[in-house]
Amino acid sequence: LELFEPTPESLNAQQSASRLRNQLEQALVATFLLTRCNYLSQQEYSDTYNSFIRYAVESGLSPDYHSAATELRRIASSAGASYSLVYSRLSCDDASLPPAAASVRAWRDQSARTVSDSSSTP
Repeated sequence: LELFEPTPESLNAQQSASRLRNQLEQALVATFLLTRCNYLSQQEYSDTYNSFIRYAVESGLSPDYHSAATELRRIASSAGASYSLVYSRLSCDDASLPPAAASVRAWRDQSARTVSDSSSTP
């Protein structure tokens, strides 16, 4: 049984998926905070969330948009708990927030360009 004697390939796949989930959770926590502090609008949050779903598909975390959306909802639930416990009391005056918002926007815009480029390629 693979459970008791996992192959190196399955271990690598599990570690990669775990790493991607952690990255997405951290990114979601950041977007929760940036949205609460009005560094990101609600529309920017929605656009970024959709970019996270596409990233989950493109990175191989999920095979399609629907399953990626389901996976991201689970990750967002965990991120919400982390945010509530640790970050919800963080001051919106923190100097790191404007650069973080700029980074989120740049990543989202790059992600959107990548999707646009790949959809226009025959």
